Amino acid sequence: MPPSTRACSVLGTVLIASFSTASGCSSDPEPVALEASFELLDGFSYDTGKLPGSGPVQVSLVVSGSAVANVHLPAVASDASGDPALHAAGPGTIEISGGFALDGTLKVDQSGLPGYDGDIPGLADINLPISGSASVESFGIGAPATVSAAITPGDLPPIPLPGGVPGKLQLSVAEGSTVDVSLEGICATFDDGDATYQGTAVRGGTINIGIAVELEIPITGSKKFDIATVGVPIPESSYEVAASASDVTMADAPEGSSAAPACASAEEAGAGGAGEGGGDAGSTTATGGPITPACSTDEECGSGQGCSSQGECKPLTTVCVNQTVRVDKLHLVKGDREFGANGPLVMLQLFPGVNAEGITVQAQLTMTELGSDQSTGTATTLFSFPAAVDSVHMTPVELVYTDSNTTPDDAAGPDAFPFASCMGDTPGEDICDEPVCSYCEFQVGCFAVIEL
Repeated sequence: MPPSTRACSVLGTVLIASFSTASGCSSDPEPVALEASFELLDGFSYDTGKLPGSGPVQVSLVVSGSAVANVHLPAVASDASGDPALHAAGPGTIEISGGFALDGTLKVDQSGLPGYDGDIPGLADINLPISGSASVESFGIGAPATVSAAITPGDLPPIPLPGGVPGKLQLSVAEGSTVDVSLEGICATFDDGDATYQGTAVRGGTINIGIAVELEIPITGSKKFDIATVGVPIPESSYEVAASASDVTMADAPEGSSAAPACASAEEAGAGGAGEGGGDAGSTTATGGPITPACSTDEECGSGQGCSSQGECKPLTTVCVNQTVRVDKLHLVKGDREFGANGPLVMLQLFPGVNAEGITVQAQLTMTELGSDQSTGTATTLFSFPAAVDSVHMTPVELVYTDSNTTPDDAAGPDAFPFASCMGDTPGEDICDEPVCSYCEFQVGCFAVIEL
């Protein structure tokens, strides 16, 4: 604000206090709103495969989703710190809204009933809505904000079985089903009437879905098949968040606020051109979405190459970890803590990745009792192994089997995970946090990577 304008504002305050009449001077402009929206689940799809691996009743589910994150950051331009800069004009918000859809198949081969092997049309009527919001302080710079959008736990409406099979499909959502988004601000700049903001958002989460089928068998009566409780992982994904506003006028900085660190330049911050209309609050433009590389898959690169995190085709090398790790201390999500020789169905899912430390492996373990009260325990652990790598080029690995004893069961896998050993049903309590409780161990082997 020019000095003459600032002085007029002070004089106007004095006149109003003394005479209760209009001063003819305008008050400070309203804070400008820096806003961005981006699609969180674009392209997300997860297929459970047929569960269980064999038996008279098998179910597969495909989970897909659509959700939007909206970021709203009130800002004020001020030269209180000497140079023109942006200040947060109070808390902002990040909000998530959307939901998940289901598709899937059913196979029934039960004596006394017509057979069926096909789609489940009733799944099209199922929607799992999500919503959540969180406050963002100081643009999220130095203080990231995290919002968890939860799916309401409980039983979903039963679905009549297709193909003339008497019975129903009963799905349920277990506790801990959330989409989590963390927003961290990088910088915010004011330059000649234009305000710009840059930040990064990271998405992750899990959906826990229980699956059961109840058949109405002539003479025998109702028979329930507790299929599984499946942990559907929402892999970590990063998004750039950018917003800009034009025709922004100077004002007094909010009391106690600090100037945001400036971005390198308006062009690098993704600032848009001047908007139409003007006005004290200015006009805004915003962008947000997944960081789009020049190449997006390894298939777009030549032999022996992979697509780096920067979207460049680079040579692949091999890095070996050669460590054995353990997933245990299952969290009880359903039933009691004993599998009681009813399986369990064991599902170990391994998701390779990278972070600032090096190679990561997110291990998600789900064990579900087959029968009785369908006791279910889950555990998710992130393992990190130091390595100077840009990216790991290895698809997720899944081990699914039905435990039939109280001793460890061994399995062989690919080079990245050459060996696994699990024990679901134990001689004692199963779903608990003692060393003798249910667990899986696996060896972390060698990965194809792009090095830094």
